[in-house]
Amino acid sequence: MLCLCLAGPSRPAVAVVQCKIWWGTLPGQDPLDRFPTYFSGTRCAVVAEVRTTTPGAMLSWVRVSVGGQQTKYVQLYPIVFLPYVYVQSRFASTHFPDGTAIEVTAEAVDTMGQYGAATPRSSTVYNKATLYGRNEWEQNPSDPSAGVPAARTNLLAMNHSICAGNTSLGWTKADILTNLAPCTAFYVNTHGASSSPYPFMSDKDEIAAPDEWVYPDDVYPVRSGAVGTGYPPFNSGSPPVNLVFIDACWTGLDNAFAEAFLVPYFSAYNQNWCENQSEIGWRIDTVIGATSVVGATFWGALAGGATAHQARDAASRAYWLAIIGDPNYKTPTETISVWGDYHTRLCGLYTYGDTLAQGFWHD
Repeated sequence: MLCLCLAGPSRPAVAVVQCKIWWGTLPGQDPLDRFPTYFSGTRCAVVAEVRTTTPGAMLSWVRVSVGGQQTKYVQLYPIVFLPYVYVQSRFASTHFPDGTAIEVTAEAVDTMGQYGAATPRSSTVYNKATLYGRNEWEQNPSDPSAGVPAARTNLLAMNHSICAGNTSLGWTKADILTNLAPCTAFYVNTHGASSSPYPFMSDKDEIAAPDEWVYPDDVYPVRSGAVGTGYPPFNSGSPPVNLVFIDACWTGLDNAFAEAFLVPYFSAYNQNWCENQSEIGWRIDTVIGATSVVGATFWGALAGGATAHQARDAASRAYWLAIIGDPNYKTPTETISVWGDYHTRLCGLYTYGDTLAQGFWHD
């Protein structure tokens, strides 16, 4: 993105190139000049504001780098004659391991050979996954009923750390709610219920009756409290959840879990509801014998840069192929729901659609 500012202060008669780094899309969005408290997900954005005050000079080129890697290089002169530009760079934080301190820099040269560099700005990558699986299905990771191994392998490949991974006997609602607070991705492999609000079951019943269910109303206060006040990436708590896969029967029949998990629903980058946030759940009574192949397909597609609905479509076809030998027995939308943003990504740059960015993790 380039734009020319036609109005501004008079330029002093000195040779200098000035650079400044802002968050987001345009300078001045935030009068407090804050910078993100974290980089999370695949839709991070910064902008370099650059001007030359060298008499008679125009800007020659501008470069933006994230984590020591060039994300944007713009050759200006002699294509355009501009003394003042904004250059935006968008990038996926999942290009870097969780916990990495990322420095953003900008530099420019004008047509008189004057060089300028911005004061670097930095923040820390935050991408964490919570994984739960019913013990009877997950004891042997090679069983066709095991879903956690594929989720774990692919989320690690997408530079998420596993902040909680529990397939032990008897995990409870309290366990799972505690571990929802820090995560930005969530997966659970368990039973679902066929009546609204379509909850999913804890593993407590494997030790003692009665069945224990996790409802959307249980999840909402946990996630709301974890995010805190304000809008990402300036909220007072942890980042919002990017993607949820509730691998349990019927849990995708309505969007109650989406509204519970995906708070606060939009960010300070963009006010579109649930941008780059999705919740995935089944619309049918599933057969556990396809869990492993579905998981490998779904998470593997995401790790390859697919969007949420592309991964869903692939998982639906893998399910029906495994169960009845016909990948198109039912359509993906009849089989699995994607609530929220169809174009959510966990790997590769979020592009507002299915198109992969030319630089994959940046533009």
